[in-house]
Amino acid sequence: MWRWSKGMFFTQAVNEMKFEPGDSKVFKVAWTAPGVTQGRYEVEGYFIGLPDVRPRIAVKVTP
Repeated sequence: MWRWSKGMFFTQAVNEMKFEPGDSKVFKVAWTAPGVTQGRYEVEGYFIGLPDVRPRIAVKVTP
């Protein structure tokens, strides 16, 4: 398992965002996991504050 936040420290910050019906927002982050080789992977995200919400996406890593 690879954890993006391993070795990091965060302070709590709360932001309010307003979404109208049909709006969406994309948040991007670089994924540089040591040892990850070419292939197909399933990435699962989670937030401890919402333990039942675990979005998943299949990705293909290419050179």
